[in-house]
Formats: sequence, C-alpha cells, structure tokens
Amino acid sequence: MALTAEVLTGSKFRASTFNSSSIPVVASPSDIAVPFTGQIVHSTSDGLLHRWTGAAWVGIAAVGGSTAATMHEARYHQIASAQSVSTATDTRVKFEQGITTCNDVTASGVGNNAFTLVRDGVWHLTAGIRLLGNAGGGERHLWIETGGGFVTANRIVGTAIANVGSAPVTLCCASTIRVIANTVITIGTFQNSGGPIAVDIGFGGTCHVALTWLRPL
Repeated sequence: MALTAEVLTGSKFRASTFNSSSIPVVASPSDIAVPFTGQIVHSTSDGLLHRWTGAAWVGIAAVGGSTAATMHEARYHQIASAQSVSTATDTRVKFEQGITTCNDVTASGVGNNAFTLVRDGVWHLTAGIRLLGNAGGGERHLWIETGGGFVTANRIVGTAIANVGSAPVTLCCASTIRVIANTVITIGTFQNSGGPIAVDIGFGGTCHVALTWLRPL
C-alpha cells in the first residue's frame, strides 16, 4: 500500500512519499483487505477514485477512460432519421445514435427516447433540438424531464420561443441535478404550428442529449 506522511522541514510541513504513488491503484476497491476510513484508491475496472466511508467504498470522482465501464458520460444524437413532431402534442424526442455510451446510462424506448441513470449522484444534463420552419408559426418548446411521463411537475429545465414565423428554430437547455439510482430521463418537445414539423438533422450534433455523472450524493 502506498503511504505518505507530513514531514517537518524547517518551519513548514511537506508531504513525503514512501513509494511511487500516494493513491493505491487496484483492479477493484475490494482488493484492499483492511481499508481505513477516508482511504482513497484508484480502481482501474471502473475508472473511478473510491473512498472508504468506514462501511463501504463510494465512487467519488471519474479519472477518465475509453470503455463503457470507465467512462461516466453519455451522448446521443438524432442524425439518421428525422422525427416528425405533431402539432399541439407533447412529444418525446428520440436519439437513435449513441455517440458516447457508458454503463452508467441505459438507453431504451422507441429510438432511444428514455435514459436510465444507473448511478446515483449529481448529474449534468443537456439537450438540444432544431426544428424546421413552418408557415403556421406558433410556439416551440424543449424540456428535460424525470419519471418517463409527461408530467409538468417533473420537468427539470426547459426553454421556449413564441411567434417564430416560418423560420427554423434551435432550442437548447441544461441543468445539474441530484438523482437516486435508476432515475429515468426523457426529453420532450412541443409545437403548435397547426401541422407536423420535422426535426432538422442536418446540423451535426444539435439534436442531442448528453448525460454526465459529476460526483456522488
């Protein structure tokens, strides 16, 4: 096990390292047979720093990785097939293309229109959409919601624009929230132009959802 100590040199203390690393690097925190409260280890199996609370290991920070197990952020786009959004109807936005996927986020539903946050903690969420123009004008809305249903009280954050005329519209919103494990996130949109409007999928990753785990609760 790596050890450090505070050594007095003159009038100041400095950290003295007794081997090559002050944080043990292990395949799994369970490899530490007798942890002490507050101990931190780097787990290579999930790309996290873990802290021993005295009763359990808790992941506290992501250190980077390139696999679904070691990345703790996900990003999905709608880029293959343009979704049609009916008028005056709350609609779940689909994101069929996984750009970055990880074990902390499970995509489900029609065309990936629901996302389960497997890991509890503080998450940063963003969503965007671009809708083609429609001569009927009206309003355009976009929001992020928990619970998997169209419940206004469950909306975390949203954005809207009115009197848009016939111009295309780009909408984006973001929020940082605390969630328990297995919280479901959906992205909703609404328009009332009087006719269906297609999502504009020709603007790269504009139509997207991104879900990033930041830290534990």
